[in-house]
Amino acid sequence: MFFDFGLQAIGFGVIVLSFDLLISERENGVVEWMLTKPVTRRSIILAKFAAYGKFIILFLIFIPAIITYGMLSLKMDGFFPIAPYLAGVGIMILHSFFYLVLAIMLGTLTSSRMVVLGLSAGLLLGGSIFLGLVDVLKYVTPFSLANLATIVTGNQMISPGLL
Repeated sequence: MFFDFGLQAIGFGVIVLSFDLLISERENGVVEWMLTKPVTRRSIILAKFAAYGKFIILFLIFIPAIITYGMLSLKMDGFFPIAPYLAGVGIMILHSFFYLVLAIMLGTLTSSRMVVLGLSAGLLLGGSIFLGLVDVLKYVTPFSLANLATIVTGNQMISPGLL
């Protein structure tokens, strides 16, 4: 349940925290001021990704994952297997980074906050509908990562039909 619900909640948290990264700085003139310095556009985007990515990993993923691991270990009266659990947490990080990069990308393409928020949240919440329409999307989109994290954490074998 941690990975099924957690990926959706964390993905939405990432979107809400990052949908306004570049738009507000563009409106305030900060981006134009930074570009007058000897800095490239790529480095500005990568700096935003690195700055927000480390806080997203720490506060939205690692702290809840440590608390959940402790609760699972208490429930089992022993330690939960750490390797598959860390693999599931790694999948959570990958999922979160997808939506962070998506929000940053959409922020560079448009100046409308509603477009960035609507497209990102629409893909997060409605992505499973796309999987039902086009089966191949489960291999190239993050929409089936919740199932994959649950399978990996449960130490089950991964077969193409399970995703």
